[in-house]
Parts: sequence; structure tokens; C-alpha cells
Amino acid sequence: ASSFGMDPLTVDDGVTALLKLKQNHDSSPSDRKLKLLGTDEDIFLLIALRVPKDKWTPSPTSFNLPHPVLSNSSVCLVVKDPQGKWKEHIKDKDYPVEKAIGLKKLKNNYIRFEAKRKLCQSYDLFLVDERVFPRSVFCFGSEFYSRNKFPIPIKLGEPDDVEKNSEVIKKALNNTYSNANKGSTTSIKVAKTNFTKDQIVENVKSIVEQFIKSTPWSEVKSLFIKTNKGVSLPLYSSLGPTQEGSLPIVKAQEQKQIKDQDQDQDQDQDQDQETKEQKKPSPNKRKLEKSGKTQAKKQKRGKKE
Repeated sequence: ASSFGMDPLTVDDGVTALLKLKQNHDSSPSDRKLKLLGTDEDIFLLIALRVPKDKWTPSPTSFNLPHPVLSNSSVCLVVKDPQGKWKEHIKDKDYPVEKAIGLKKLKNNYIRFEAKRKLCQSYDLFLVDERVFPRSVFCFGSEFYSRNKFPIPIKLGEPDDVEKNSEVIKKALNNTYSNANKGSTTSIKVAKTNFTKDQIVENVKSIVEQFIKSTPWSEVKSLFIKTNKGVSLPLYSSLGPTQEGSLPIVKAQEQKQIKDQDQDQDQDQDQDQETKEQKKPSPNKRKLEKSGKTQAKKQKRGKKE
């Protein structure tokens, strides 16, 4: 067992099952076209706490990853005005970002829901100069948060300080983030389905170890792992205040067997029920039998008299 009370083998089994389910899902006719297009899904670690958070903070929590999941992301940079200098450097490819937006333009051009949604769909990640972060947070709508594209503050210098700013941006891309929302569950992007099993396992363990530095392990209720479209697979569950343990993971190849067994049991139960119904006489038949017995008794009495 690890230092934080969770069996590492459970993480290994959970990731194996998740990748197997994804493989089975991709092999279905409806998803072969997506597979040919090379679509990889994000993998999320869900951490459920015993006590829900009652406070929302705009700044997300960052986690360093041994295997970065955001390094190839398309980035939109929200900067302090004027934005002209930043755009020049992006055009010259001095910065690993696709677009720079000044705070004034963000406020004026992206007021309507449709404009915000289009901006949200255009980029994978939104990095914001920490100097304008407090004023920019409320310019991002619910669309960004529901898609895990919430704004992330970074410490930028002046536009011409190319070397320093590039390092800050690259460092941000080596991390992953969780939004400090209200509620009891935290969702953290931990990997992609094109990662190897070992890479995913190492990222999961790294995030858990970092998470419990600020949140006691005793406050963690359960851990799950899932893809964008897949079901959540359990990695850990606290059974009570003094009882903790890793949940058993049902391997993906065994899930079909269990499902088939359940179906067989259901069929056997249906057959048994049908047999009972067949053996059970109908109400009309019972009436006829009863009537026949009554007449026989009357005839018997008549003979005795």
C-alpha cells in the first residue's frame, strides 16, 4: 500500500479496465469513423470528499505531471492592454500560443453567449495574465467551466520579455488543473487515451500525492477514473470513519462474462416461471374439477339412500 492509504495495484487495474473499455468502445461500428480520424479522449480523475466545499475561488489548483497532458493544447492568451505587441510576437511564433486577446476586447467582443461559446470551442486552454485575472474571470461564462476550460492565471512580464514569458507558458502547459468549485467532487484532467498504461498510472498517483498535501486523506471519500464519454470506474472508497480500503476493480474482460451470467440467470428464472405457470391449473379448469367432484359426491350419496 502507498503512503496515502491506497493500494497501487488498484490504480493499475483501474487504468487497465478503462483502456480495455475504450478499446471495446472504439471497435463498435458507430465509433470506427472517429477512430480513423484519430480522436483521443481525455481521461479524468474524480475526487469525492466527505464534506462538500461551501466556497468557490476563481483561481484553479495546479498539479505538476510526470507526463504532461496539455503540452499540445491550442492556447488563447488573455493579456493586459494594449494587445498589439503580444500579437506581433505570436505572429513571429515567439510564443507557444495561437491567439492573444486584450482584456478590453474580451469584455467588449465576447459579451453574448454565442460569441463566448465560439471562443470556448476554438481553443483548448485559456491562460490569463495574473495582473488582469481578477477582472477577466467573470468574462468567461458557464460554457468554459462545464468544458473544463476555465481561465488559468500565469505570471507574465512585458510583451518583449520573450524568453521569460515563453518559459512561464511552457511551465503552465506541463501542469494540469482543477477548478475550485463548490460541491464535494473535483474533476482533474489526468491523461489522454493515447497515453500508455504506465504513463496514466504515474499521473494518477502523482496527482493524488499532491492533492493530499492540502487535503487530509481522511477527508477523501472516493476516487474514480473516467473518459469523456465512458462510465466512471472506482479506484478507492472510504468505507467509514475508521475503515478505508481500495475498491475491487472488475476487469474489463470480466464485465461481459458477468453480464452474460446475469442474462443467463434471468433466462433461467423466466423459464422456471413459465414452467410453473404451465403446471399451475387455470381458474376454469379448477372450477370444472371442483364441479366434477361435487357431482360425484352427490351421486355417491344417492346410491347410499
